[in-house]
Amino acid sequence: MKFGLEKEFWFFKKGQLSLAEGSLPFDESGYLLEARGKPDNCIRDAVFNLESEIYKIKELVKEYKGKICDVPYILVPESLRFLAGRKFAKGLIKFENYLGYDNHNVDYAKGYRTAGVHISFSNPIEIKRKGMTQIVLQNFDWVKLFTHLDDCFSKEIEESGRNPGFYEVKFDGRVEYRSLPSNINLKKVISVIQSFKWE
Repeated sequence: MKFGLEKEFWFFKKGQLSLAEGSLPFDESGYLLEARGKPDNCIRDAVFNLESEIYKIKELVKEYKGKICDVPYILVPESLRFLAGRKFAKGLIKFENYLGYDNHNVDYAKGYRTAGVHISFSNPIEIKRKGMTQIVLQNFDWVKLFTHLDDCFSKEIEESGRNPGFYEVKFDGRVEYRSLPSNINLKKVISVIQSFKWE
């Protein structure tokens, strides 16, 4: 199994929530910075790869005289959402929920938005045919794994105004778990995934 993690942050400048600028890494919304760790076959190493990227972003943000914040949701002013809509292209909603939730519990109509930690999973295997080796991503029981994550992080998910069961199937075959808030303890991710009974 291969693991990859992303963590979203809010970017503040002069005490105000701001859009990403310059070389700051951001997601499609424009008002969330995003740290992306290098994927690894070991969940511990994948988490520490993310920690390394978080450190780099914190140092880079200082160069822009800004600060980052990882609260799980925040009120994004209408003016900033409008500006983001002009400069960035969020695109179509691609995430789904196997428990029937449409979205998280924050009030989107009033302008609240969420920040999370996303974990992608893939199961690469080698297939040899006619003397050639090909890497393909084999499907696995990711619903069972994501249910385990929902259960182990139920308190953090509820307290952050999020809902369990969110996921996204990526174009390349990875499956991403999307219910965790941005302020979770990343070390707990290691222990929770290590406690899962892989079959």
